[in-house]
Amino acid sequence: MTNILLALIVILGISLLKHFDFLSKKTSELHKLFQKVNSILPDVSFDSILLINSNVSSDIEVLVPELSQNWVILYNGPEWLFNIKKRKWGRRCLSFQKVIGRRINLYKRPVIIMKKNKGYSLVFEVEQFIKYTTKQS
Repeated sequence: MTNILLALIVILGISLLKHFDFLSKKTSELHKLFQKVNSILPDVSFDSILLINSNVSSDIEVLVPELSQNWVILYNGPEWLFNIKKRKWGRRCLSFQKVIGRRINLYKRPVIIMKKNKGYSLVFEVEQFIKYTTKQS
């Protein structure tokens, strides 16, 4: 019985270590993303990044101009479409491909990455969150 209990404790410990290692790597990647954006826009203060794919819904696109000035938009899509969005949204709109160096398959839906103290929060309910935050200001 004690051997089984000991084995379960060891397995739980290994699982927790792997989970914390995974979180540490994700936090490191998000930190690098914020640093990279900051190096491209050194004179811009921001604490949130909105990742948008080219298939973003028009409901979210309509809300983008209402975002406060502490947001940066990373657009993941073809360059010609990015150029249209940049004219529409301004210099705070960056090409994901130019920031990261390649296009990637992101989440199927947009995501907000917010810097929080020493960590980051991810928000997947983008439309609702933007509506909520713009009503609060």
